[in-house]
Amino acid sequence: MITVKIQMQDLTKKFEKRVNRAQFLLDSQIVQDTSPFVPFRTGMLDSSVMRASQIGNGEIVYDTPYAREVYYGISNRTGRKLNYNKTFHPLASAQWIEQSKSAYLDKWTEIVKEILSNDN
Repeated sequence: MITVKIQMQDLTKKFEKRVNRAQFLLDSQIVQDTSPFVPFRTGMLDSSVMRASQIGNGEIVYDTPYAREVYYGISNRTGRKLNYNKTFHPLASAQWIEQSKSAYLDKWTEIVKEILSNDN
C-alpha cells in the first residue's frame, strides 16, 4: 500500500502567488500596450489609468469626466462621431481597449501562461 499526502495549503499558497503575479504583470502590460490607442490631446485621459486603476486587481479604469464619451466616440453634446487628433498617438481610436486587445491578446495570453507554468 502506498500513501500519498499532499500539502494542499503549500500548493494553494504557491499557486495564489503565481496568479497574483500574473494579474499584476498582465494589468501592467495591458496599460502599456493600450496607451498608443488612447486618444491624446492633453494627456489627462491616458494618464488617468494609473490614478484610477489598482494594477493587479484585474480592472483597468480611465476616469476623466469625458472618458466614456471619448471611449465610445460619440459626442454627448451633439451626438456626432468624434474625430481623434493623431499627432501624439497615431493609433488613437474609440474603444481603445478593444483595439489593443485585438492587437495583443496572444501576447497577453503568453505572459499569463508563462507565469502560471513557471516552477519557481
